[in-house]
Amino acid sequence: MNNNSNLSVKHEIALINGVATRISSAMSTAEDLCFVVIPGNPGGIGFYDIFISTIFQAGKGKYSVYGVSHAGKIYTKFIKKEKQIRKNGA
Repeated sequence: MNNNSNLSVKHEIALINGVATRISSAMSTAEDLCFVVIPGNPGGIGFYDIFISTIFQAGKGKYSVYGVSHAGKIYTKFIKKEKQIRKNGA
């Protein structure tokens, strides 16, 4: 999704209990407080990028905002990466 409102959101794939899981984040070093977004069904966090960015911007960048997908819900463009991770046993 190319939208100026979600430019502050970064993405990574992390193995959680051996399952590739997508993590979205808008990070700040200014405060110790953070917000965590947990998606509803079907569990993909990418649908919430604009929401994550909006929360981050509303806090004027003072608070970190993280979003964690349901385990394994990384969708098509990440499937190849997940298979590669599992094949290498990482």
